[in-house]
Amino acid sequence: MRSGGAAIRRSGAFEEAFPDLLRFFFNGTDDIFDIEKGFDFLDKELNELLPEPQKQGGGRVADMLMKTFLKSGDEDIGAPGNTRTWYG
Repeated sequence: MRSGGAAIRRSGAFEEAFPDLLRFFFNGTDDIFDIEKGFDFLDKELNELLPEPQKQGGGRVADMLMKTFLKSGDEDIGAPGNTRTWYG
């Protein structure tokens, strides 16, 4: 059984590495996103929108919800890796 603390540490590591992962997979990341403003990971809001499925074998549409700040000055909210759930 995994502890909640381990999940928090993994999540924090991912959040810290996210800008570099974005740069690795997408050319022009720094031209689109305002990396200096960072990214807001909206775990509480995700759980309110999409509570964990109670049934065994159930799944959620998204595992992460985040707010991004764009160079244009706009903000976007979405689920990285899942274009069907980008709310911007």
